[in-house]
Amino acid sequence: MSDASITFSGWASSSSMSRLDATPKSRKSLVNITNGKQKKRDDPDNYNGWRHEILNKVNMVEDTPVLKFIDKYVPGGKPYRARKTAIDDPFAPLWTEHLLRNEFHMYPHLVSITTLTLSCILWLILPQVTGLNQLCKGMPRGSHLLFVEAHGVMFGSPFPDWTPSHGKISPDIAALKPGVKNANAFNNDNNKWKHVSLIVEVKNCRHVDPVMSESEEAQKTLMQMSKVACRLMLEQASLCCFVLGIYGKKAHIYRYDHASAIASEAFDYREYPDYIRRFLWNFANPASGLETLGQDDLSSKPTGRDMLWARDVSGDNCTPSDIDHNRWVTVPSSTRNGRDEDYLLLRVLSMNYRMFSRATIVREALKRGDMSGKRYIIKESWRQVVRSDETVFYKRIKEYCERTKTPLFGIGDLVCGADLGAREVAAGKDRKSAHPELGERSHMRLVLGTVGRQLKNFLRTWQFIFAIHDAILGHQLAYMAGILHRDVSPGNVMITEESKRFKGFITDFDYSSLIDSSADGGTPLTSDELSVLSSRDAELRERTGTFAFLALELLNLAPGQSVTHSVHHDMESFYWLLIWIVLRHTEHTHFKVNGACHEVFRSGDEASAAHAKQAFIVSDRPIEVKGNKPLSHLLSTLWHLMTQTVKSAINPRPARLTHAEMLRAFKEALDMDGWPENDTAIPFKPPQSSPNSPKQSRRKTTTKRGRATVSGSSEEVPVSKKTKTARRFDNEENDDIEDL
Repeated sequence: MSDASITFSGWASSSSMSRLDATPKSRKSLVNITNGKQKKRDDPDNYNGWRHEILNKVNMVEDTPVLKFIDKYVPGGKPYRARKTAIDDPFAPLWTEHLLRNEFHMYPHLVSITTLTLSCILWLILPQVTGLNQLCKGMPRGSHLLFVEAHGVMFGSPFPDWTPSHGKISPDIAALKPGVKNANAFNNDNNKWKHVSLIVEVKNCRHVDPVMSESEEAQKTLMQMSKVACRLMLEQASLCCFVLGIYGKKAHIYRYDHASAIASEAFDYREYPDYIRRFLWNFANPASGLETLGQDDLSSKPTGRDMLWARDVSGDNCTPSDIDHNRWVTVPSSTRNGRDEDYLLLRVLSMNYRMFSRATIVREALKRGDMSGKRYIIKESWRQVVRSDETVFYKRIKEYCERTKTPLFGIGDLVCGADLGAREVAAGKDRKSAHPELGERSHMRLVLGTVGRQLKNFLRTWQFIFAIHDAILGHQLAYMAGILHRDVSPGNVMITEESKRFKGFITDFDYSSLIDSSADGGTPLTSDELSVLSSRDAELRERTGTFAFLALELLNLAPGQSVTHSVHHDMESFYWLLIWIVLRHTEHTHFKVNGACHEVFRSGDEASAAHAKQAFIVSDRPIEVKGNKPLSHLLSTLWHLMTQTVKSAINPRPARLTHAEMLRAFKEALDMDGWPENDTAIPFKPPQSSPNSPKQSRRKTTTKRGRATVSGSSEEVPVSKKTKTARRFDNEENDDIEDL
């Protein structure tokens, strides 16, 4: 899928991992925030989440010379052209040891354009380029990189509405897109990321080498780089990205993808500047002819004419969010003689974006050539190759519906889909074995014909309750087809936009498992399916799901203990999903008011999360929604059911929630009179603090704020707003327990 695939194809690389390693039971970086402080890098939830996120995921490739590392992991498309003036001591001032003791003193010499005065008949002022910009001398037109200081500029998230937990960060040095001659556009745009091609992170010589140390300081540096890489990949929708780390006189080249990151051996960039030049040459001259290495050659930018076409066929259904961050994507045909289909991506419907994860993004789209304006859903994700292809589950459900003459209900309708990584491996386009490591990931692109919107955007409370009811029916249908969903969460339950048959549906079967449902009148597993699953029980004992919505039993695990994931765990997740929406988007009676979500859904360790949920269940009475008797009745009914599921001395054999009980409770409430007409969702604004949140200290800095500069030049254009220096550390939104 682009030059990144010369080595890894659509597979994302990782070191060898066991099945349990692939879905660890520790939390990873936050996705759903319940408190504004969780955006801050010093917040315990933020810090501990990211620490687990990168644990054992950023490693150096040992016994591989730097040039060999570049040839293998940063392959170029054009023969390298050496140029003596480009590598003639570009970092000369940094041979002075005292400059290396302060990273702020290093910036001007890593990125500098100075002026040289010559005396002749007239005074002439000629620019003299040094540092990283000097290394780019003589590169082909259109692939020359311009480096700018960025340490005083706060970069927001490329998709701030969908990644509220992504705080602002300030990278040290940014390389702008190839061929850019000045930093004016970068300085004047609030979305800095779209102008950036790679990032350079700098530390002084007293800082430990982050890939050679397990210290706290090293971990913070790796977090910092991983967050930068996460933003780059999100903005560029790339298969992989690169970061250059400079630590005093040493440097590492990092390659990031959604499975792991690898680093070159350390080298003295002052003594071997040609290493960096070769890296930059290959990066900006990929074989695919695209802008930079790592981009997806099944994706391209739309033209102005394309967007006019989108407006024309969409009519009144075209919104401002449809016209932002667009691109064409191709879904290859699943048959040899079939036709590939192109879709124009529009508004984002769901985004669960982390660095080392599925990195799922769901968007509406238009099909090329379809003048009807029909909307489709495009889902992009990176599945772990130890897991089944999601299309297998959709096809199984369809086959069950055809066999039993059951209408497809409460489930998204799969139009087509492709495992892009597996496709390239099968085509032999990469140098890698066709049998990838367990920890690797493969790029998936699916098209659904059922369009919806998130529960948090309901127009009436009756609407989102009906949507959950129908999604439970969809869950039940999948179960009867022999599939257990295992990841009930806000991004996976949608309100339908078009369907007249159902009001809501469940989607995203990435973490589903085959299950024998014959005892309930469903589908047994065949002998072939049992043979493919080396141990079905072992798979069901993997703890998957989104942390905030896990059933209590899955949180209350003693060390070494495991529980077989069953239907009742998913039914409980539906309950927590309901409570999540109520606490965030309605006028409820919980005593914590706007802080209720933070009180009930703790994002720390499993014990505190379980304790908070249990306290909510065993409280004196259920919460209510003001002025809404039917919804309050539903909350009361489900609360009483939940109290019977909690194990205690007086209840040693707790009950288990069933489809029938959940559906009966929802149906009873939906049939009641008194549903308000215009109780649209209240936007959720996370409180900035809580009694359990430590006070945040403001970090002092002596650097200039609000501008990016090419040192020594006149290009210093102020940015419209100055921001606090909550540098480099962000957060994230919901995904699987592999992302727990």
